[in-house]
Amino acid sequence: ELDDQAVSLQQLTQNLAAAREQYSRLGVLIRGDADSRHQSVINVLNSCKEARIERMAVAVRLNSRR
Repeated sequence: ELDDQAVSLQQLTQNLAAAREQYSRLGVLIRGDADSRHQSVINVLNSCKEARIERMAVAVRLNSRR
């Protein structure tokens, strides 16, 4: 999802590249939770790389088991 809307990886890469053209120091926060697939995170990281985004962070929400 990008801004809470489902997009393909190609659309994601294009949108990131366009945003980077406007904001050269653009950063991306990739959010996930316990149900996120590892491959999905890798795919988003690759889209960032293709769009030449250098500032990335990953945030996760862990399930609390108390």
